[in-house]
Amino acid sequence: MNPVRNQSSMSLNSIIKDNIEKQQISNGVDASNGVKITKNTRLIIISCVLGAILITSAILNYFQYRKNQELLKTIESMEKNIRQIQEENLLLRAKLIQPIPEIPGVVLTFDDGPSRHFNKTNPIEHTEMVLDILKSAGVKATFFVLGSQFDKNIAGKGDTLERYKNCLNRQVQEGHTIGIHDYNHIPYWRQSLRQLEKSLDGTANKIKEITGLNPSAYVRSPGGRISPEVEAYLSQKGYKHVYWHIEAEPLNLKPNQYLAHIKSELDKGLRGIILMHDHNASSYLPELIKYLNEKHIKIVPLAEWESKYGLPLTPYQPR
Repeated sequence: MNPVRNQSSMSLNSIIKDNIEKQQISNGVDASNGVKITKNTRLIIISCVLGAILITSAILNYFQYRKNQELLKTIESMEKNIRQIQEENLLLRAKLIQPIPEIPGVVLTFDDGPSRHFNKTNPIEHTEMVLDILKSAGVKATFFVLGSQFDKNIAGKGDTLERYKNCLNRQVQEGHTIGIHDYNHIPYWRQSLRQLEKSLDGTANKIKEITGLNPSAYVRSPGGRISPEVEAYLSQKGYKHVYWHIEAEPLNLKPNQYLAHIKSELDKGLRGIILMHDHNASSYLPELIKYLNEKHIKIVPLAEWESKYGLPLTPYQPR
């Protein structure tokens, strides 16, 4: 091959290449890779990058959404299981609080006292009558009292505050057990734990201020039911919640039907803690005690019953 001819060919190729590169540069093209770098190209590149970021973000959000949906389904399933367990618990507790058969004894308990119901001109009279009946029969009972009954604006309606105080002192002196109902007759499950603490402490302070003694550890929520949170709180504070086995005064009955109802329950062989109220019991208590004596059914203090048979489980308030 002719060296001169080869050299001329290479020089010509070099010249042509230089001219092409110069032309590309003048047209906004990178000579190293032949890519046109215009303003529009930059915008397109930026748009592509942003698009890729948005797509990536959307994909991640989708997977997060799917994950959240699965988590929600898991939570819903857990809540359903919890509700089912609570319902089963309610049914179980309802069975366990049924009156205890074939046990020779009952406990008399009274709520809402010292009474101020119905007879507004002489409201304390009902509790005084109940105490007279119990003293005459020689039996002991448990009274779940309300702290508000010892407030001046309440006790002053037809009676003196001193009469209310004397009634409470008499309950203590005659050997009855004093328990806490509430301060303002509000179910425990409707109160926050802070409110409940204030209510129980307020009632206990009233009792100690009047009698010089602390009340017993026995408490009873108005309406009877509590919540798991309340149950745990009461246990932590050393209180003992007292439900009942026989409700003497169901809401669907009239006062003149109460005695027949209690007798019917007892005739079935049912025994246990009987729930009554001062303002009602004063009318049928003498006949009830007479009936218990005739049937040789012993009336025992609450502490004695608890030591032998324990306290009935309290049903939870449904949510």
